[in-house]
Amino acid sequence: MFARSLSADFPEHAELAALCDVNPLRMAAVAAELPAPVPTFNDFQEMLQQADPDGVVVATKDCTHAEYVIAALNAGKRAISEKPLCTTAKQCRDILAAAAQSSATCRVTHNARYGAADAIIRDLLNSGRIGTPLFIQFDETLDRCHGADYFRRWHRHKANSGGLLIHKASHHFDCLNWWAGSKPAWVSAQGRLRFYGANGPFRHT
Repeated sequence: MFARSLSADFPEHAELAALCDVNPLRMAAVAAELPAPVPTFNDFQEMLQQADPDGVVVATKDCTHAEYVIAALNAGKRAISEKPLCTTAKQCRDILAAAAQSSATCRVTHNARYGAADAIIRDLLNSGRIGTPLFIQFDETLDRCHGADYFRRWHRHKANSGGLLIHKASHHFDCLNWWAGSKPAWVSAQGRLRFYGANGPFRHT
């Protein structure tokens, strides 16, 4: 998704310097879709040294984001991470520490901000047409198709994704902060597996 857009849609803003993936078949499939050939690597440090990119887009499994973000920051490269930034509080602290010591910046992609409805809500709130919001509540019910998708891939293991409150709801936390124009003083969350897995009738063998 990132490689094709950078190469085909935004050539005046960015140049794709290299691809890096531990899976050579997947990387070859991506490379075949690009308008021009780019160097490919299986080793991240080797890629940083040889391709010498200005920045790195990290789009790996959620639990591995921190490893590559920190390595990029330590090398003085801008790190752009697919959401979520990481899956544990320790990873977050480690990234913050690396960012504090680096000359480079770290950003997280939150593409839900660019949905039509989300942008309209932001405009309405900023315009003052509905007054000053004093309370915001965000509810989403995952449907069977979209919700089931997460529980049939690597996301279903909390060690990989941190759970849906991190992998999926990170979009919602971002939009709430964006709409409100502020950040929360404290956050709490609770959840449980009520439908999927051993708790529901649709567990696969």
